[in-house]
Amino acid sequence: MPDEHDAVETSQPGPDARAREQQAEQALLEEYLADGSTAQRREAIQALFWGRWHAAVRRIAQRQFAIRFPQHPLDSPECESVIDAAMVVLLDPNEFAALARKHQPDKGRPFRRFLLQQAEWRSRDKVDQLARSGLPSHRKVPVEDQRLPVPTQDTAAGPSSKWQQRLNACLAHVRNPEARTAFELRYMAYLNPAHFSRTTKDRLGPQTLARLQEEFDTAQDELHRLETEELPEAHARLLVSHRQLQECRQEWEQAGRPDGIEQRDIQEALALGLAELEALARQAQEAGNEPERARRRWQLAYKRHEQARRRVEVLKDRRARYQQLRSPWVRSEAAIAGLMGLSQPTVHRRLVEALGDLRRHSHAQSAGSGSGEE
Repeated sequence: MPDEHDAVETSQPGPDARAREQQAEQALLEEYLADGSTAQRREAIQALFWGRWHAAVRRIAQRQFAIRFPQHPLDSPECESVIDAAMVVLLDPNEFAALARKHQPDKGRPFRRFLLQQAEWRSRDKVDQLARSGLPSHRKVPVEDQRLPVPTQDTAAGPSSKWQQRLNACLAHVRNPEARTAFELRYMAYLNPAHFSRTTKDRLGPQTLARLQEEFDTAQDELHRLETEELPEAHARLLVSHRQLQECRQEWEQAGRPDGIEQRDIQEALALGLAELEALARQAQEAGNEPERARRRWQLAYKRHEQARRRVEVLKDRRARYQQLRSPWVRSEAAIAGLMGLSQPTVHRRLVEALGDLRRHSHAQSAGSGSGEE
């Protein structure tokens, strides 16, 4: 089932396929917990779960590490230690057994989501431990410190360090400091402001830098809350609403539902409010009209399911916008003008000037390499 860990899934199966998959996993879990299950069978079942979800656990751990420590590569020993802490839920037999016993399927949350949530919590605990041990995180960089050196290819930081290295190499060939600042602000729109060059820091000043840093950190916190709290809760409600919709459909069929659901039933369910549908269901029950009561109950379930589905879609759209903060993006000329205290035409000229410097440098390099070959 799709949730906050969508990277887990390579495809999006339909509701029926997801339900069958969850039922199969629950059956395996029940077999694992059965008194007659042998140690060899438990080990095999645990291996099945590891084979299906270890890649997801790794991505969860890497994401938690990248949020807190964007200046460190994902293949660093520190990131591997976070991955190891998360993998405990799949690799440690005692830990896996404890989680299997702790899981409560009657609450509507499949074991897969419960397992991945536990892995995420362990990742966050390890990340906090690394932060307390002194590993620099983006939250600890003093943005007001004007003594920070200009980033170089060796010190370039951020979730897209290779991209930032190329940007720093470009900036070295832009002669006008104002043009250099405009160029950097345009192509580092949503990266951590703590990684700006000293030229840009000097131009913006500590107050503007502090505001940009606060906006960046706030967005990262909101994205974290969205991924770990709001989306999981919305998906849990969607799962419950889907189950209730199937139950009401079966109840309606038993009460004599006509073949096929009429489009007017769906349109009416969407047009009426929940309170109106509940009132109509009560009236049908009081009148002893079982088919009508079952129809109204199905409409209620359909209405709730659609609301839950739309809620998930809204949250996913929000997540997509926040995830731009983890990738290079382009800031508008108007926004740059506001940050630098210049007019938009002036910013445009500075950007053209910077691009001209880069073209001249590129042509010079091409001419030099051509002469060398001759």
